[in-house]
Amino acid sequence: MTDENHQDQVDQPNGERAPQPSQRRCFALCGLTSSIGAATTIVGVIGVEGPAADGSWRSCVEWVPLMGVVGEGWHDQVEGTERVLGAGRISLEVVQEWAATANGITREVEEIEDVVFDAPSLQREVEGLIDQVLACPAPEDLVLAYTESLQQSESPS
Repeated sequence: MTDENHQDQVDQPNGERAPQPSQRRCFALCGLTSSIGAATTIVGVIGVEGPAADGSWRSCVEWVPLMGVVGEGWHDQVEGTERVLGAGRISLEVVQEWAATANGITREVEEIEDVVFDAPSLQREVEGLIDQVLACPAPEDLVLAYTESLQQSESPS
């Protein structure tokens, strides 16, 4: 049973129940940014929470809308994994395996650190992170702005 503090109750040797903290971690799933030549475009966010007393994990994935081909590889990866493990059952170990095998060019996994996990549920946490991603400029926009600022500083006034 999970309470509001994201803790699972486990049996102790003396028969009492004691809280065991549950991990909640979130990761950005990144795809290729062609103007940079690296996987820096966030196409989705996955959050994992667990393990529960029975060792199971919960997961939640939200996608950045309209990512097209940039996000296809991650969509296929997540959907394939959920077909094997069950929807919402991706564990921290699976995400860490994805991170270890990501090539940094077409796909990358980055942990979102310094997040205050105060949302009442994993789904709301992940949705809030997607909202933050949507509020930030895309990497291509940053590169374009930087290039334009360099051109302006180099041109005679």
